[in-house]
Amino acid sequence: MPIFIQEQFITYVNDFIRLQHALQEAFIQQNPGVRDWECLTDVPRAGEIYAAGERWRYDRHGKGVMFTNDKGLVIDVHDHVLAEGIVDAHRMNEFISSLRQAKGPDEDWYQECSRMLHEMASMGRLVRTAAGEETWRLV
Repeated sequence: MPIFIQEQFITYVNDFIRLQHALQEAFIQQNPGVRDWECLTDVPRAGEIYAAGERWRYDRHGKGVMFTNDKGLVIDVHDHVLAEGIVDAHRMNEFISSLRQAKGPDEDWYQECSRMLHEMASMGRLVRTAAGEETWRLV
C-alpha cells in the first residue's frame, strides 16, 4: 500500500527543490572564496546562513552539506552541491522525515520516495541526471 499520495509527494518535491535552491544560493554567496565545490575541502565544516526567511545551520559531510532550520526541517544536499533542481530518494526521505511526526513500524520511506520519484519520471516530471544514477532533475 502506498505511503504517500501522489499529489502530496509532488508538493513535497516542489517544496524541497524551492528550499534547496534558496539554501544553495545563500551558501554560495556566503562562501565566495571556495574553489573546491566537488569535494568541499575548503568549505567550513559547520556554520549558519540565512535563507528562505529563516536561519539555517549547516554541517558539511563528505561531498555534501546538510541544512537544518530551528524547527528541525532538514535539506540534505549530500552531493551535486552546485546543481539546481536535483532530487533523489535520500534527499526526499530526509526532508519528509523531518516534516512528519511519526511513521508506522512497517513504513520504509526511502523505498517509497524512490518508487514515487520513478513514478514522477514515468509521468515526464523528472529526468535522470545521468545513466545509472538514481538522481533526478525536475523538468
